[in-house]
Amino acid sequence: MWAETQVGSFTAADANPALHGLLAGSAGRAQLVQVNVEEDVLKAWLVRMFTGSLRRRVGKENWDRYFLVRRGISDEIRESVGLLNSKVGYTYLVDHQCRIRWAGSGSADPGEKEGLVKGMQRILSEMDKEGVGEHFVRKIVAKKPAEK
Repeated sequence: MWAETQVGSFTAADANPALHGLLAGSAGRAQLVQVNVEEDVLKAWLVRMFTGSLRRRVGKENWDRYFLVRRGISDEIRESVGLLNSKVGYTYLVDHQCRIRWAGSGSADPGEKEGLVKGMQRILSEMDKEGVGEHFVRKIVAKKPAEK
């Protein structure tokens, strides 16, 4: 709950109306995705028990953009994305090529909220220049390891 409140200080509609204005005006090119990492089995079970209230809080239109990760995150991934403290809420701005372009943690100050909005404006501008439309996803071709 603590981390969720911290993330809300960056992304909630009342905390950052400029961000939500960009999301609404992006014609589907920007979205807010929430990832809840619960490594403790009991806490993950409690979150699942209260799925109904969680769904009401998240809103039906965002159900497909809310993920509960129960198995944790590897140390390698934690280090690469800067997720150093599991008790803190993290906010990431990820571009259309799956690159982290901006990150914040803890409670937001006004300058950080402004930086998040400016970063999203820049990415949307780059997408315009590249002709990227709605629901663009970078295509990655996975190579299968050679069989012995």
